[in-house]
Amino acid sequence: MAFRLLSTARRAGSDAGVATGGVPSPRSWCGAPRGSSWVTATRRENPEPSQYDIAITRQLADGAKLLGIRLLDHIIVGDGCYFSLQERRMLP
Repeated sequence: MAFRLLSTARRAGSDAGVATGGVPSPRSWCGAPRGSSWVTATRRENPEPSQYDIAITRQLADGAKLLGIRLLDHIIVGDGCYFSLQERRMLP
């Protein structure tokens, strides 16, 4: 899972990091200066979100909210297409 923090003007900042085999830690979000929102992305063959994807996205959004950071989207990319949880109104 990769994630990128965005400035208050929603311009991409530096990559905050990439978590392999897990979820990015809240500590890694805090290291980015003045990030007020972020987008996370997952890549695999089937872009359809699993129940795990939906559950972990809700947990990430709730955790980010505690830090004053807004999760804008979780995008799953694969098989020549993508699935945006924001576009499907699946974000909390």
